[in-house]
Parts: sequence; C-alpha cells; structure tokens
Amino acid sequence: SDKSQKTGITSAEEDFATSPQAIQLRSELAASNSAAELLRQQTVEQNQMIQSLIGAKRLEEKLESVSQEVEIYKMTTTAQAQTIEALMAEIRSLKARGNIPTEIQTMAT
Repeated sequence: SDKSQKTGITSAEEDFATSPQAIQLRSELAASNSAAELLRQQTVEQNQMIQSLIGAKRLEEKLESVSQEVEIYKMTTTAQAQTIEALMAEIRSLKARGNIPTEIQTMAT
C-alpha cells in the first residue's frame, strides 16, 4: 500500500470512491450540473426574448402614436379641404350673381 502514502488516499476512501453510492452521487452531480447549465441557457434566451418583446412594445407604441398623428392630420386636411370647397362655392355663387370684386374672381376658376 505504498500508493496510499503517495496520494494520501486510504483503502476505505478508495473503496468508497468505487462504491455504488459514490457512482450514484457522481452521476447525480453530473445530472444537476447539466440541469443548471440548461437553466442558465434558458434564462439567457428568456432575457433576450424579454428584450425583444420590450423593443416590439416600444415600436408598437411609437406606431400607435404616429397612427394617431396621421389620423389627426387626415382629419385636419379633410376639414381644410371642406372649408376651401365651401369658400370656393361661396365665391362661385357670388360670381354667378355678379357681386364679386375682380381680384377674387380669378380665385374661383
């Protein structure tokens, strides 16, 4: 048993190292290490997904805001167009009755 003097491993420790319990423990440790690594990878992936979702949510909010601005612009433009159309109709009506100054007549054509 000169080996035990070099390594400091007793025969009892050597027996345990090769025992079914030790083999079982090593296999459980390896399994839990694998599980921990898998969880770590899943956490990284979930964090990336969360970041993507946050980015998508921000884009969605920005798009919603822009859509509202476009809607307001369309309504304003429509209102302006209706106002212009009403003014043109008024000018045409005045022109038809002949009581319209010359400088305004050119606008109603």
